[in-house]
Amino acid sequence: MTSKTKNTKSAGSEVDPGFLLVFIVPVLIVLTIYSAELLPYYANYIVWIPLFVVFVLVPFLNIISSNSFFYVSSSYMFGKSCFMFLLRLMPLCKIMVFYYSLNFFQSEYLNIFGMFVWVLSVGFCSALDCINISHELIHSRYKFDRFIGCLLLSFVCFARFRWIHLYIHHRYVATPIDSASAKRGEGLYSYLWNRFGSDIKLAYLLEYKRLKNKKIKVWKNQLMVWDGISLLCFIGCYILWGAEGVIFYVLQSFFAVVVFEIIDYLQHYGLSRESYGNNHFEPVADNHSWSQDSKLTNFILLNLMHHADHHKSPGKSFNQLQSRTASPKYPYDFSFMILSVLIPCVFFRIANPVLDQLYKKNENKK
Repeated sequence: MTSKTKNTKSAGSEVDPGFLLVFIVPVLIVLTIYSAELLPYYANYIVWIPLFVVFVLVPFLNIISSNSFFYVSSSYMFGKSCFMFLLRLMPLCKIMVFYYSLNFFQSEYLNIFGMFVWVLSVGFCSALDCINISHELIHSRYKFDRFIGCLLLSFVCFARFRWIHLYIHHRYVATPIDSASAKRGEGLYSYLWNRFGSDIKLAYLLEYKRLKNKKIKVWKNQLMVWDGISLLCFIGCYILWGAEGVIFYVLQSFFAVVVFEIIDYLQHYGLSRESYGNNHFEPVADNHSWSQDSKLTNFILLNLMHHADHHKSPGKSFNQLQSRTASPKYPYDFSFMILSVLIPCVFFRIANPVLDQLYKKNENKK
């Protein structure tokens, strides 16, 4: 075995301990609940903590620290199998966190505004510890990992993501066929309307075609099973917590999906592949996904921001993804960009000049 092969194997089997920060998301929810119960008078302010961490603390740490600050010697790396074992426990962790979150939601500490902020905070965290982790797992070659990924998606009523992401998004990214690839000038709200309006129907159509091609009985529809689990979550919330439980579950699921759709929007806005006709396009390249190199953000999101490399090599594990220099990058931290898309005209003024430079650079190459 050559030295290069050994290094490649080592890189794939070892995980930087920084990736343990992915588990800070559920811990953050628990700490917020504990702090609010300790200081009930300030509970309506304390519920802002998760959003403060995401939109203030993390960007600030990204600014003041360089990527080299997070460098860890290879002697401190640990086995990927250990990390994956912890990742597979996330559904159990999520159920426990959800239970305490809903009990806190019904407590006497929060007024109506505090309740709304709390649901928003939990929903935002669900986008990270449910949908983002599932994004890694549904790409796994192991059936059990894919099962865990679908289970996490069902916790936020987003099982359709697996079908749309694997069978449409990766094949047709940066083309008109892919609804996740926002066109230049397409605002967030019209983008979300199109996504919510078409993806559910398309996911069921994809599953129906799979069943038909493999001559499998309709009642073995996998998407229906996972949506059924979402329905069981809905019923369980009603039995245990009543109407308030249902409202909490639906809203936190809605916010989780919207947050992740915003991330999708940002990662492909305005980028396009040349069409060769008959739904054939140029190969996926680095300049078909926006990326960000902030080490801390990538630790928390399992290198989701190295998105160009992910699309170039979908089979790569999160710990193998690398920065791609040809991938366009926003001039501001990703957390700020999430806020900017809420006001389309502000976002366009930031993103469109970068697109103009990218197009000009590509034209010069030709």
